[in-house]
Amino acid sequence: MVMFGVYIVLIFCSLLNISFSNENFCEPSKCHESCKECSRCNDETACTACPDNHHKVNAPYESLEFHCQQKCENNERIAIRFYNYSYCNLTYSNHHFSNTLQSAYSPHFSFSMNLPSLIIFIFAGIFFMCSIAITYAHCFILKKTNNFFQRQESDVERSLIDTPIKLVEVDPFKEKACAHVYSNLENIDVGDFVVGKSLSSGNYSFVHEGKLFGKDVAIKVALKEGRKSIIKELQVYDKVSHQNIIKALGIHLGVENLLFMPLRKFSLAKFFVQYGATIKDIILTQYSIQVADAMKYLHSKNILHCDLKIDNILVKNDNGDQVEISDFGCAVDLDHDHEARYVGTITHKAYEHLKAEAVRMPAIAKTKSDVWAFGVTVWQIFSKTDEIPDNFINPKDIVSNYEKGKKLPKPEAIPDRLWRYDILQCFNLQPDSRPTMEEMHQKLISWSIFVT
Repeated sequence: MVMFGVYIVLIFCSLLNISFSNENFCEPSKCHESCKECSRCNDETACTACPDNHHKVNAPYESLEFHCQQKCENNERIAIRFYNYSYCNLTYSNHHFSNTLQSAYSPHFSFSMNLPSLIIFIFAGIFFMCSIAITYAHCFILKKTNNFFQRQESDVERSLIDTPIKLVEVDPFKEKACAHVYSNLENIDVGDFVVGKSLSSGNYSFVHEGKLFGKDVAIKVALKEGRKSIIKELQVYDKVSHQNIIKALGIHLGVENLLFMPLRKFSLAKFFVQYGATIKDIILTQYSIQVADAMKYLHSKNILHCDLKIDNILVKNDNGDQVEISDFGCAVDLDHDHEARYVGTITHKAYEHLKAEAVRMPAIAKTKSDVWAFGVTVWQIFSKTDEIPDNFINPKDIVSNYEKGKKLPKPEAIPDRLWRYDILQCFNLQPDSRPTMEEMHQKLISWSIFVT
């Protein structure tokens, strides 16, 4: 135990020494000529910023140190520009899905160790090996004298222990066993698209406008924290096809994980801001019917959206009479995950989720969770706004209001009987008592003949 303590102290000192050594940076004037800024003087592999019109190569995009060069080796390939750098495609021309998953779930880690740190680390290792040897000898004596470590193993356990494990790397676009993962999404080559200006950004991704095969598209790029989310989103888009769900045009798995989608001018929230005063009630009813139809389809595929709201509904055409659901970063595929949590927007979360979260209990996502969110979304559509009343924003206020029988106020544009007997049923405190999305779709269709 004493030696183990000494080992820990030595390792701690070594790490301190390493961290101090990593804080040394070189003045730009002393950097290698290929670097604009660097962490080590006169080292072409230690650039931390590239000169204008130069490209970052031979390193993952998160790396803090890299090499810069003026031209990419493969002149037929374009440079991809993100953040403050350009990337040459020469090291990423052939990707394997296993590498993509590794970059999606494993952070890159690198450090440099100076000579004193290395010596300390070696001596610490020697101490550690000696302590292991002494401990092993002591345990061996105990085993011989007291049979302290003896135990009986069953034949099944022995067979499991003796069975060798073979790891196999697969390419999802070539292996039949994995072909279903993205079987309906085209894999886009880096030379087929151009990235334009940024349109929006969020916690897990940002969206650029761009060109794909010469046509205008939206390009969704996953941030480091959002790679798991975009992989989930790709799996959903690969599984669905509906006129009121935005269609994914393709994917690119490489330096960045990219999702290509049709470029839409407005979300429904922004469309209401600009044109809300001119939109007739019949169009609002059609929006609600289309969203209900899309949600009914998703539930038939055992998929929950888990973040339905008008910010995630896009205006599909220039006439403004068709909409489509987008943004499946929070979606849950019940065929693969039966215990997934509901992580949607607070104002659209169902009563049972808010109650569970108040006592830090898991809130399992179910189809009736989406039904509650649909009720709030219909309120937004007929109110022509994404703004929720102040007393329905805080989780405690929402729970308290519904427990007292208070509901969202009826929008002026919605028929009274439709609101009272149909939409308000989405807010039933008992999930099983809420209607299904198929029932809501049929009720809205039956009411559409009375709305002008």
